[in-house]
Amino acid sequence: MNLVTSLLENRFLVLLATGVLIAAGILAWMRLPIDAFPDVTNTQVMILSKAPGLAAVDVEQRVSYPSNR
Repeated sequence: MNLVTSLLENRFLVLLATGVLIAAGILAWMRLPIDAFPDVTNTQVMILSKAPGLAAVDVEQRVSYPSNR
């Protein structure tokens, strides 16, 4: 109960400490490197393949997707 009473009596110090913590948090957030945020883009892979005599649809079906053999 003594802690609560002292905090209520020193409201200016509590507000000052709160302001300092908010300022420190904003400063830390502004200095945070952009790499700290996760990359949410999907991963894409480009595969270039040659299959003489096959149409584009056949290459997609037979080369891009593995068969069930």
